[in-house]
Amino acid sequence: MIAKHYILIALLLFLVVAPLVTAQDYVKGQILVGFNESVTEDEANSLIESYDLSWESKFPVLFGIRASYKPEISGQEGWELRNDLANKIVEEDRKLAQEPYTNYLVLNTRVLNDKILIMFNNRATEEEAKVFLEQFEGLEFASYDYAPKWGIVKVPRGQEQEWIETFEKESIVTYAELNHVGTLASTIQNNYIYAIILLGAIILFIVLFIIIKRIRSK
Repeated sequence: MIAKHYILIALLLFLVVAPLVTAQDYVKGQILVGFNESVTEDEANSLIESYDLSWESKFPVLFGIRASYKPEISGQEGWELRNDLANKIVEEDRKLAQEPYTNYLVLNTRVLNDKILIMFNNRATEEEAKVFLEQFEGLEFASYDYAPKWGIVKVPRGQEQEWIETFEKESIVTYAELNHVGTLASTIQNNYIYAIILLGAIILFIVLFIIIKRIRSK
């Protein structure tokens, strides 16, 4: 008899939770928009404001420069030479910074094979970063390292696909898509009624569990 009670409770919870799982797995009223590497945050903001929309910027707060240094020297000797220069780059940057030393440009450096990766924060422009590195003899610019530039754009609920098609036509946009997060939180955000039902089911389960436990103890 007790086993039947547990089966009944499990079935009830399944019927309540199933709609949550099968509901649309994206956040309504939001789309994700990605931008070209060369786009600045101000340019992205201007585009979104031109449509009278608001957004949450996810632009990175740093960028990197890969630079070659004595690539003809390999092995441990080459690594040590590049590591010494990497440390010197940080030291020189700190000399330029002023107390309380929060306005430095270089976040960190590390050796990657025959190159040095220098990470800059967004206080520096790409041109300023390159000019700073020109003082180190033998260091040659190779490429930029960018983290993805994107943001969460708020759009009218039910018009997500229309706005995706609109942003996809913009030359500075690399992609626009639904905000698929696949979490229970996002599903609840889309389905408030199910949130209330789920809470009620949890309370019901607790009450039935207590009742069954008392029956078994008699």
